[in-house]
Amino acid sequence: MNYTFTLSINLLITALFLSVTTFGGYMRGTTTSGVQDNSYWLEAECAEIGGRWYTVADTAASGGNYVVTQFASSTVPADVPLNRVRFTLADPVLGKRYTIYARVNTPNRVTDSYYVRVNEGPWIEKNKGFDTGTGFNWIEATTADLQAGVNTIDFAYRESNTGLDKILVTDQPSLPTGFGAAVQTCTDNPPPPPVDKRIFWLEAECAIVGSSFLTVEDPSAAGGAYVSAQKSIVKRMPLDVPSNRIRFIVDNPDVESGPFTIWLKPVGSKIYGRYFVRVNGGPWMYQGINGNVFPGSMWRKSYA
Repeated sequence: MNYTFTLSINLLITALFLSVTTFGGYMRGTTTSGVQDNSYWLEAECAEIGGRWYTVADTAASGGNYVVTQFASSTVPADVPLNRVRFTLADPVLGKRYTIYARVNTPNRVTDSYYVRVNEGPWIEKNKGFDTGTGFNWIEATTADLQAGVNTIDFAYRESNTGLDKILVTDQPSLPTGFGAAVQTCTDNPPPPPVDKRIFWLEAECAIVGSSFLTVEDPSAAGGAYVSAQKSIVKRMPLDVPSNRIRFIVDNPDVESGPFTIWLKPVGSKIYGRYFVRVNGGPWMYQGINGNVFPGSMWRKSYA
């Protein structure tokens, strides 16, 4: 089900809340890791996936899937399974210094970071070295000495929409390429998605943003950025071209049809809340947000 929004005024949007669906986390059962020499290849979709993450099918991903989240946090989120993706590695070769590489997809410079830790040690902020806007690429996440028995490698969200495909734990110094040398097989199928689907959180800076809008970094905004229109046109619909709109897309075949409510979160001190909005290519609607002027960064009902 696809939702399309166009905003043609000087409105600053930091996040959008759409009452459509929510995702539950799950943990796969037994997995067969891709092991080659002292290199361990682990697929993200075979890991223990927290409830704030979900799996996306993509032929460009190793194994055909990757995991991603819509959540973001400027500090390490609460240390609970909900917020992380946990990889498990058993009985590695000891006495070696291992490098952990991650195959990631970072659409832009505000969707390119994680928090990483090994064996529940201190969290490391990884926010440099990403090649943004070029699809899946390998990065060096961290280094570690592994222990006898079971080892855990956790990824927690820092910025939203940073896709995590797989990791490589190795004593070799070379950055991997492509899908990597081995693919882990998940032997258990994930449970079906939850029946009750209610919520999607969508960041404006992660949408398809037309060239008439600017993406502005701001630590007070959700995800650290918001989108602002460069021009304002009052009561007149601008030309219906990609440059003049922000397009949010929800693509999930399990979402049931029915009435939905859309909320948006503007930012700023005095913002004139007039804009045009449409859903699924329908007619454009001229709307305001609870009056002409509203203060601060507050959630506003946009469309129902």
